[in-house]
Amino acid sequence: MTDTRYARQTVLSHWDQNLLRRAHVIIVGAGALGGFISLGLAALGIGTLTLVDDSMITSDAASPVGVDRFRFLVGASAVSRRAATLALMLGAINPEVSVRSIPLRLRYDAMALSMPACHALIEASGDPVSQRICARYARQKGIPAFMGVAGASGGACAFVRDDENDIVVTAEGTPDIGVCEVIAGAMIEEVRKQLMPLPGDGAAVAGPFSYDLNQQTRFGTTTHPPSTPRLATSFGNVLIIGAGALGTYVALGLALSHGDSISRLTIVDPDIVEETNLNRQVLYHDAVGQPKAVVLARKLKLLQPGLNVMPDVGMVAAGHVEAADLSFLCVDNYAARAQVNQWAVKAGRPFINGGTSPFGGHVEVCAPGHTACLNCRLDVDRLAREQAGRRVRCGDAVEAGIVQTNMLIAGLMVCEAQLAHSAPLASAIEYDARAPARFGLRSARAACDCGQQLVDQKTAQQEMQNDHKPG
Repeated sequence: MTDTRYARQTVLSHWDQNLLRRAHVIIVGAGALGGFISLGLAALGIGTLTLVDDSMITSDAASPVGVDRFRFLVGASAVSRRAATLALMLGAINPEVSVRSIPLRLRYDAMALSMPACHALIEASGDPVSQRICARYARQKGIPAFMGVAGASGGACAFVRDDENDIVVTAEGTPDIGVCEVIAGAMIEEVRKQLMPLPGDGAAVAGPFSYDLNQQTRFGTTTHPPSTPRLATSFGNVLIIGAGALGTYVALGLALSHGDSISRLTIVDPDIVEETNLNRQVLYHDAVGQPKAVVLARKLKLLQPGLNVMPDVGMVAAGHVEAADLSFLCVDNYAARAQVNQWAVKAGRPFINGGTSPFGGHVEVCAPGHTACLNCRLDVDRLAREQAGRRVRCGDAVEAGIVQTNMLIAGLMVCEAQLAHSAPLASAIEYDARAPARFGLRSARAACDCGQQLVDQKTAQQEMQNDHKPG
């Protein structure tokens, strides 16, 4: 199982899974952000994780939306400590990882001395006092440390440096799970670079970065992103095309933060769970050999019992796209992208496309009449023709894939969904873990008239058929 589980990442040049197995990371804060960071690190195969948090889970109704609901994985009682429950959950997801919890809230410097020696420290509680204590402790011990926080519509992350006295990152509001996925994915990749540097990684992140959905630029370099309220959004009927790593985290973000705004969630994927999926797809740990769409739908129902979710183990069809108010394109081939783009443009239905690589990814919002379509953006029709005859599904070859970029890109897709109908982003979002700035927007493209062209073509074809009918 070990070699197969990590096959998608060990295929990368100079990847040393044993180095990650020997690593020990401490995560301070077991809330929504800390939970997703822990999920990603466990999937990545970090050998030892220590969770520091003294908060209690009282009930589903009283607990914040987020990782608390994952208790179904371990059958934890309704009243338990959050860190201990999360530790049990991580052990279920990846039994090869050793996870311990410490019921502790850092209030003064001496308390940090009770934490064990580690190779990296992550502060994700959002508590300024705890952040300052962790920063001082990390400098004293010479440990690489990161501070992260997620809020209702944005978050921030910063690397602790030797020349800074205090470092605090803030964001307001109940953490949105999409935001948590963005910040968690970015932080996991920065930690990976500290634990296992790879050729091409480049320099460590130069400074803090922030993400704010309500800012046109989306990304900045502040530790205090502006306070932005959570947007009220009605998603209606939602379609997720692809239940792999990207689709899994899109589904989690939608269900946990916006489940009450979804009338029906349809998940389409013909593939089954394979052992090579387990380093990225955290909900499939006990479902090897089962259909991905069915397993994901079942797990989402356990997470959000009121969610109306329907799996489909067939191929995506025009009817799926036409019936959806918003679609998420989470596939790994251009043929599907080209076909969905044509259906969506013809039906006038918005969709969000996501693509990932081991060290990067991109997101495009395609809203007919308001943005350029996917073909005008990426020339997917040509790319589909070039890809014809080559590998078109995940299980046909061992291709590289890691958890953090899928988590990050999925989070961006979920966040952009809140604006897809009212103010769709005309620019594409790009993430490059090896670029100095990490995040950026590709030049905006003007709205295309492809939809009208398809309508005109259909009308012309109908008129030709009428002309040739016997009189």
